[in-house]
Parts: sequence; structure tokens; C-alpha cells
Amino acid sequence: MISAWKLKRETKRVAAQLSAIPLLIYEPFAQKLYDRNFEKNIKLYQGIRNLGKQVAVFLIYQPRGLADSIYLTVDHLVASGFEVVIVSNCPLASADLEKLYLRTALVVERPNFGYDFGGYRDAVWLLRRQGVSVSQMLFLNDSVWFPVFEKSSMLTEMANSRADYVGTQAFGRVSSDGRFDGFFGSYCFLIKQPLLQRSSFVEYWEKYRMSSSKEIVLRRGERSFSKKMLGDSAHSNAWYSHERFANVIEGLDPRETAEAVADLIVWDKELNAKKSQLLSAAKQDGEWLNEGKRLIINLAQTKNFIGSSPLVSINKLRFPMIKKNNEMLYRLARKKIVEAIDLGRVVGLHPVVERELRQSVVA
Repeated sequence: MISAWKLKRETKRVAAQLSAIPLLIYEPFAQKLYDRNFEKNIKLYQGIRNLGKQVAVFLIYQPRGLADSIYLTVDHLVASGFEVVIVSNCPLASADLEKLYLRTALVVERPNFGYDFGGYRDAVWLLRRQGVSVSQMLFLNDSVWFPVFEKSSMLTEMANSRADYVGTQAFGRVSSDGRFDGFFGSYCFLIKQPLLQRSSFVEYWEKYRMSSSKEIVLRRGERSFSKKMLGDSAHSNAWYSHERFANVIEGLDPRETAEAVADLIVWDKELNAKKSQLLSAAKQDGEWLNEGKRLIINLAQTKNFIGSSPLVSINKLRFPMIKKNNEMLYRLARKKIVEAIDLGRVVGLHPVVERELRQSVVA
């Protein structure tokens, strides 16, 4: 029998797909009107900083005012060598604009048409119209807390890597012949020259059709864009790949493995039964160790490892982000992290992130 939460999730998914049908007819006309009045639809605020060769497009949607973690992210982007273009999908308060003025090169206010990919597109359009030439362009949205640690070298490492398309995470599987059949997550990725000048990148944004359906944005935005970049990049890399996570798990000692199994967030009946079986085992020998690691890795193939194994992701993988997503998996992951902080099992989180994380768990 299907569980209540799965039924609710599938019902919402089907409802979202049905509601998108009228949008397929209406939105092409809405976009033509939007683009015709492009200058009227957006507001530009010049910041104190100048655009350089490394630009970060930071998409935010903060209708209740900017959280302190937004400024933390902006400051980290600048410290990592990027000049920041804020794209806000809602109006900003004057106090927030004043703070952003001191930290950014450009702030763009736009309607929330097209979600994150709509904002990404408008930023690319604006930079091209202004004749800005960049060597690297980072795309990031506020669906994550970042960085969660006092210090993070991820962006510097990504910028210095030889890859011209760098994602934070990859989703999908590698086939038997070694081909990756998947995509890079759109919440944080980096595009470099010469890929920035290739037709696959330029024409994608010129022809991109915006939508206010999340299902369509995932398909037409995140997945389609990533597959085009993967197909045309000279070298691509997902910084925190499933393979990297699996290597961390393989390196755990028996005590760490037992903790990782106990900390797993599972709701698949079969996998949960396997977890219970392992935890109740009388002896944790070599076979137990292999089964425990296999369970953790297999679960991470169907559920994002930062959700299914949040403590390993933070403490061992040193993944520098925490998802704000309201899916049950990530809500339970955040709860697990807060509990671990109180037990002294997670240390070093930035105070701003910890405070907002606690607030989200209470809420």
C-alpha cells in the first residue's frame, strides 16, 4: 500500500503537470510581451563595485526581506574572486538595497516570471547588452545556505579547475559504457571560456522559453541546459559527485559506519527494514561493515546524499551547503543536523547559518 506522504507527493506532482497545460499556450505570448517591455519590467541599481572577469549571478527570492545569510553568501562570493550581480525576483527594501550597494556591482529587480532560470536568462541578456566580457560566470540561487562553514574553498577550487563546466552536484547514473546520463544541479554551477562563447550557451539563452511552472522549468531549464553544456564542454566536472561521496563512505571505520547507518534518513520500507536489521545485529563484523556501507551508498543513489546522509555530508565530505527545500527529506535532514549540533557532533557551522537553520526547524 502506498504511504500517505508518497500519495500526497504524487498528487501534487500530477496537479502541477495538469496546471502547466494552459501555461504552454499562454506563456509564449506573455514572454513576447515581457521581452518587448524588457526595460520597463526590470529595475537596475549600480553597486559600488565594478564588473570583472569573474562574475557571479546570484538569484534571490526574499519577499519578507533579505536574511542575514544572503549577505554572508554575497561576501563569500566577493572574497572568492567574483563580482556579484544580484537578480531579485521580487522588490527589495531600500535598507537592503543600501547594504547590497556596498557589496555588489549590479542589482536587478524583476518579476518572478520563470523562477531561477528566468532570472538567470535576464542576467545573461543584460550583461551581453552592456558588452560585458567575462572569463567565468557562476550561477547560484538562494535555495541553499552557503557557505555553512566559516571557510570554504569550493568556489576557488572550481574556478582554478581545468573544467569549463563545473557543477556542485550531478544527478543521474553512469551507464555500463561509462557515459553519464544525467545533469548538474542548477542551484550552483560555473561556466568558463570558451564555453561561454559557444553557440550552445549563447543560443540557449537567446531562445529560452520562460515558464512559471516548476515542472517545466526543471525540464526546460535545469535538465535541458545541463545536457547541452555537458555535450559541448571540453571538460566537465561535478565537484561533489556520487563517486566522491561513495569514496568517503568506503573510508569510514567501523564506528563511523555504525554512526552513519544510525543517522540515515530513510522511508523506503525495504531500505528502512535493512537499516533496522543492521542496527539490531548482534555482531558488527566485516560482512556487517560491507552491508552498512552498501546501504548508505545505495540510498544515496535514489535520494540526494545531502538529504539521506546529512551528517556524513557535513562532517566527512565537508559539503559547504545545506538545502532549504521543504521536501520531507530535507526537513528531516535539517532537524538531524540541529540535533547533532546540540550533541556536539557537528561543529564549525557559521553562526548566521546555525541561527537560521534552527529557526527553520522550529518553523
